[in-house]
Amino acid sequence: MKRKAFLVLAACALWVVPAGVWALPEDVTQTKHNLSVTGPGTIRATTEQEVCVFCHTPHNASPKVPLWNHAPSAAASYTLYDSLTLDAAVGQPDGASKLCLGCHDGTVAVGLTGSRGEIEMIGTGGGGIIPPGPSNLTTDLSDDHPISFTPDPVRDPETRLPPSGDPVHLDENGKVQCTSCHNPHTIANPMFLVEDSSRGKLCVTCHMKTGWVGSAHEASAAFYPTDQSVSTVADVSCLGCHTSHAAPGARRLLRAISEDEACYECHQPAPIGVGPDIRTQSLKISRHPFDAMATDHEPVNTVNPAEPVLLDRKHVVCSDCHNPHRATPEKPLEGVRGIGIDGSVVQNNLGSTVEEYQVCLRCHGETFDRFIAPAPVRPPGGSNKSREFSPGSGSFHPVAEMGRNQSIRLNTQLARASSGLTTISRIKCSDCHNNDFTSDAQGPASNSQSGPKGPHGSVNERLLRASYSTAVGTLSSAPFATFNESNFALCFLCHDVRSFTSQTDFTGTNFGPDAKDGQKNLHALHLAGNDHASCHECHYNVHGTAETSTTEPPNAPHLISFSPNVQPLAPNPLPIWRPVGGVNQGAYCQVSCHGEEHTTDKDYLPGG
Repeated sequence: MKRKAFLVLAACALWVVPAGVWALPEDVTQTKHNLSVTGPGTIRATTEQEVCVFCHTPHNASPKVPLWNHAPSAAASYTLYDSLTLDAAVGQPDGASKLCLGCHDGTVAVGLTGSRGEIEMIGTGGGGIIPPGPSNLTTDLSDDHPISFTPDPVRDPETRLPPSGDPVHLDENGKVQCTSCHNPHTIANPMFLVEDSSRGKLCVTCHMKTGWVGSAHEASAAFYPTDQSVSTVADVSCLGCHTSHAAPGARRLLRAISEDEACYECHQPAPIGVGPDIRTQSLKISRHPFDAMATDHEPVNTVNPAEPVLLDRKHVVCSDCHNPHRATPEKPLEGVRGIGIDGSVVQNNLGSTVEEYQVCLRCHGETFDRFIAPAPVRPPGGSNKSREFSPGSGSFHPVAEMGRNQSIRLNTQLARASSGLTTISRIKCSDCHNNDFTSDAQGPASNSQSGPKGPHGSVNERLLRASYSTAVGTLSSAPFATFNESNFALCFLCHDVRSFTSQTDFTGTNFGPDAKDGQKNLHALHLAGNDHASCHECHYNVHGTAETSTTEPPNAPHLISFSPNVQPLAPNPLPIWRPVGGVNQGAYCQVSCHGEEHTTDKDYLPGG
């Protein structure tokens, strides 16, 4: 008996491992793979005392290497893992993986051997198979890390072959198998892993994500899970988002059914969440449509196939704007490609920078009509922000380039608002479109200490930081009965409200003084005076005037574009605004609005 046991134990050591691979200390008797009556697991024999007989035999083995004794799987074929980002041909399981699946696909009894027949077991499921649970992979391997394939680092430069001698190894045919990551004879690491999985050590042996080291998910010291104070996000690393087996989000092996839900594992309210609470923002009345195509979307942060900057279906998922392998708190858009104001693709290689508006133009640029449905508040040309913010426009908010209005009055106005901006400043899309919490600070949203920041969700329409009314009047009446600063709270985060409400102070506005008597701030007259007008009536598209078709001249300076309730005076086909040429050689309008006609004698200085 002793000699037979020795031979069988020797057979266990014949599990094929390439020469030079560092070996873990092995003692199968202490593992769940000890299925004998002395085994420590819940599945074990009722009387059988031999340890290795469940897998190995010294005689009549099939296959001969590694002297295999367990009955083969009854599965004719398996459903395989598949993804557009998989850069290898995955075939049906073979080699060591096929042997492992003899128990782990649940098609044959755990105790069914070649030399002993079926050994009586306890703790098994019906028919003696491995019970349902994480160890029973079933014949559907689509939610498991692919096996029995030859990796191809040439096709995917973010992968590599395991270094010679590494615990993670390929089989003798150069394939990834179950035994590449698992050693069935040792519990030196949890789950029979050949390498410690903390801080991604095992995963990064083969997966080398560009920019991973130093990224938020690689380096965060936040405790995760939150019910302890030992393990951090950095410690959990890859396994915080991914799982190798029975992944709910099969394509990419995500720990949740969809990409967004995987992100919300951490990005939700405390005490469960450990990162910025994006889930709460995504539930607000105005939000990016994160629920659109939540489970039917390929990721964009890929090297091969190259990240599709423009897609043909409406969707918003986290990875459209954030690369989870490269993003940092300081650079949340790091690693995402964009679209330039000229329509060119902007790469985001290591060391390069993509600007926020370039990421926005992926959906809000030339291809906006693929993603964004028509809406009455949008300009006649739609919602092409690459044209509206184009430096070739007559006027635009300074997103892609410094603005055209370089007047001292605008500088004065910005300074009075404590915005921190000047006429040579540039702003970001998120300085207007952001979490409503950020309205607690003047100027750019980055000035706010509240968070989380970003255009994830807002209580204000159009994902705005603060309220901005798009109400307009009729031909005979004004939109408001009185002036209310909150109607234009967004504007007044950067533009000084006093410059728009004091009728005798026009040092902070280019709309006035009145050319006839020099006493009227015409912004104040329109907003806080008897007119009670709306900003939206004269600045119908606050992004830029390139798309304007309601105003003569089109593409006018000072963001002048009239709303539909502002009508032309006959015989003019369109409402007119001119920077010079009034009766007193000032700027003037020829329009009819709120029941009043404006003509050349109602001009104002300083003109342009």
